[in-house]
Amino acid sequence: MKREMTIENVAQLMNGRVVGNAARNVSAPEKLEIAQKDHVAFFANEKYLPFVETSNAGAIVVSDGFPVENYPHQTFVVVDSAYARFSQLLEFFQGEENRKSGIHPTASVHPTAQVHLNAWIDAFVTIDANAQIGEGAQLGPHVWIGAGSQVGEKTVLHSGVKVYSQCKLGNEVIVHANTVIGSDGFGFAPQADGTYKKVPQTGNVVIGNRVEIGANCVIDRAMMGSTELRDGVKLDNLVQVAHNVVIGENTVIAAQTGISGSAVLGKNLVVGGQVGFAGHIQVADRTTVGAQSGVNRTIIEPGKKWNGTPILEYMDSMRALSFLRKLPEIVKRIEKLELLSGKNPKDEKS
Repeated sequence: MKREMTIENVAQLMNGRVVGNAARNVSAPEKLEIAQKDHVAFFANEKYLPFVETSNAGAIVVSDGFPVENYPHQTFVVVDSAYARFSQLLEFFQGEENRKSGIHPTASVHPTAQVHLNAWIDAFVTIDANAQIGEGAQLGPHVWIGAGSQVGEKTVLHSGVKVYSQCKLGNEVIVHANTVIGSDGFGFAPQADGTYKKVPQTGNVVIGNRVEIGANCVIDRAMMGSTELRDGVKLDNLVQVAHNVVIGENTVIAAQTGISGSAVLGKNLVVGGQVGFAGHIQVADRTTVGAQSGVNRTIIEPGKKWNGTPILEYMDSMRALSFLRKLPEIVKRIEKLELLSGKNPKDEKS
């Protein structure tokens, strides 16, 4: 159902104030550059500043301090943070309208499983023995829930998600297509004859509330105990989390990152894409790690920025890269100095 609200209502929803026509109605959020009169857009990035002048949006959400007086023909909703507050608006317009309840006739639900009446179980879903599906949960087509696993309230599992046995997912979790939760950790004991014997992985995965996991991720079960993703963790697509890893609250991790077994990541980390974490290390709260870095050791001091492989503090890494770019020129200068001193560098090479 289409939702419609006045710009004054938009401002109230985001705890903001209106500059311009507060009585105008809007019915959907849209990008600034293509928005029309019935849309509300937002501005939070300087490269889109030219579109503020030309946009046809019914209202534009901006942060405190934006010079609204320079655009008298536009209507603005002024808030403390345009990017953060606009997410509230997106949630409102999305609302509950896409949530359904019931069990599709092609789904397979074990007689001992508990499925809340307000949950939705889509086509070809399989729910094994003693599994529990909470109120308002939404399971997309071909989802599999293993024996004894729990899916919390309003949790959404998109098509093809697999949750192995005895795993626990909290409330308002979102897991995107084809992610696997609870697969065996990579545990193999070397034998005297050079072969490897599989070590049983007897633990599980525990995922907190309001966690979001991208498509095609793998979260391995613990050898013993639990692999943990705590409240508010956000994983991009193609992230690998090995057995017994713990990821602290509100940590965000970009695509193609791999975390080796028993690593413990703190709270509020920001991790770039393609980062590799060694096993059995600890990373302090509020650490930032640049893309393609290799974290090969424990980081004790919180709140620092790191970059490179192996990691260096951010500014040291930038200086090292600067020196590396100059290396060919430095080599040429050394060879020239050796020639001037009567020493031929080619003699040593031969």
